Amino acid sequence: MDQENKIVIFQEKQIRRVWEKEEWWFVIVDVVEVLTDSKNPSGYVKDMRRRDPELSKGWGQIATPLAVETAGGRQIKGLKSEELRDHMTNLELIFTMLGEEGTKNEALDSNAQGFLENRTAARKGGGAAGDALEAFEKSSGKKVVSSSNFKGQIAEAKKQKKLLKKGKDIE
Repeated sequence: MDQENKIVIFQEKQIRRVWEKEEWWFVIVDVVEVLTDSKNPSGYVKDMRRRDPELSKGWGQIATPLAVETAGGRQIKGLKSEELRDHMTNLELIFTMLGEEGTKNEALDSNAQGFLENRTAARKGGGAAGDALEAFEKSSGKKVVSSSNFKGQIAEAKKQKKLLKKGKDIE
């Protein structure tokens, strides 16, 4: 169902969704934003939980954390539907992979079971990669994450391919 795990538009606003356990799951903050026109939907949800103790007490059963893609990295790179990894520099990939590998190793070493234990493993693995990133940036004096992408190179390669194909068709 990966094809279906996309952002949907409702009243000209984006709502992220995931197909999970044979049903659609929507991002609560996105739904609250659409229904309330709140300028701060996260704060709105926090206020709802603060005002309603029963809602807050059962929040873990109501709002199940799921992996939903966010736009952060894509916004930095100026991407819309392109794959983020295809536009990462070597250093961005290295530090991303370090975080992923650190998280996997931490989860395996601690035999993490369930969301809470895996979240702890992810924080440790990601934290180690974050520390390494910070140390590298301090040492080199350069930021690793950049807005550079390969859209121009991809467009140029496609253009060259078309020119080559046209040249072969003429012969």
